[in-house]
Amino acid sequence: METLIVGTQSSPKEDKVKEIIKAAIHARASRKYWYVRYQVLLENNKVEHKEESTKVLKTEKILEYMTDTYLPAWLEDKKEELRKDLGHSTTLAYYASEFLDECKGYADYDNIASRTNRIVAKFGNENISTMKIRPVKKWINALMHEDTGEELSKSYRSKFKRIFNGIFDIAVEEEAIDDNNISNIKVSGRSSNQRKDEVKPFSIEEVNTLLTASKDTKYGELLHLYLGLVFNLGLSPHEAIGLQVGDISWDRTTQKNILHIQRGITKKKLGDTKNEYRNRSIVLRDEVMIYLNLLTKEAKRKRSIWLFSHEDGTRLGDIEELRGTKAYISPTKGYYEHRNSKWYKLLEDCNIEYRPLKNCRHTFAMTALDKGIYTNPQLSNTLGHNSMDMVINHYAKHIKEKALEVDGTVEMYNL
Repeated sequence: METLIVGTQSSPKEDKVKEIIKAAIHARASRKYWYVRYQVLLENNKVEHKEESTKVLKTEKILEYMTDTYLPAWLEDKKEELRKDLGHSTTLAYYASEFLDECKGYADYDNIASRTNRIVAKFGNENISTMKIRPVKKWINALMHEDTGEELSKSYRSKFKRIFNGIFDIAVEEEAIDDNNISNIKVSGRSSNQRKDEVKPFSIEEVNTLLTASKDTKYGELLHLYLGLVFNLGLSPHEAIGLQVGDISWDRTTQKNILHIQRGITKKKLGDTKNEYRNRSIVLRDEVMIYLNLLTKEAKRKRSIWLFSHEDGTRLGDIEELRGTKAYISPTKGYYEHRNSKWYKLLEDCNIEYRPLKNCRHTFAMTALDKGIYTNPQLSNTLGHNSMDMVINHYAKHIKEKALEVDGTVEMYNL
């Protein structure tokens, strides 16, 4: 069950149950009925263990039924009892808990829960019927990154506003408040075009410097092979570390090596690519096969299906395990601090200006355009874009700069 603590009005007479935090079906050897053993969280934040007979004979129902069918219904009944016993709490935390219940099953649930718990930590014990909008607005617009202290973007702060909106909508539905005024809040913050990790490709000289220097194992065993792969294919980080040995094949018709991209790994979760266009098959040039052959050889040595894996053959959980802790801008010092970043250390040692690792993908795209190795449709498909317009729009600034390098002496139609 969700571990969000629901704030309630405490009673000086007794410590009431606030939440059931764990429950399981249990068979007592000396009894003929199934029992429910459960733990409850009291208003004093102490945990109490309880047990209750189901009055269901063990000879009538099997454990699977009791666990999958009986227990969920029992939990719902207990939850309703708690609501009545608590006099229907009007704290924001109560409605936040209801909001999270409705969000269960969403693909982004973990992130929603994290942001909701951050809201509850600040406003959880406030009576939602008397809350003022101004403090909420000030809090949203002052939000900073919890780990780095970096300013959050306007779009990211808007995610907190949407959670507030969902919480207040439930309060309106349950008639705790008359109106939801959260929509009147104007969110501030830097816009998406002000991002610090903007497209800034590496030069060919910088690419060669990075590929040479990254052979040193002080930057890790995988960074060099990763750079060789992404500088030549333009994969995003989560796509690259999600590659398996079986994703490489030989196409007899075209007589070419093909790479099939069909999954990604982010924050320890293995999943699909971002959209249908990101599921793609691309031609492997001889230049990139050098790195893929080395990765395949290493995977076989580790007896792993993953091209990028730990020494024991298990897959990486996130690009951070290869790159090191992400660099960030210090809110006090105003420059990049690397903490544990192998990538940052490599750039620093090569005397190259810091850029996020995903600029390797941008470097591939710009170099491919510049050298004419791919046509626009081929490049769009290789990058996993849904149209050529995305290539043009994404790299418009750099394409415009290249226009002045056209050779004016070339005759296009000279026979």
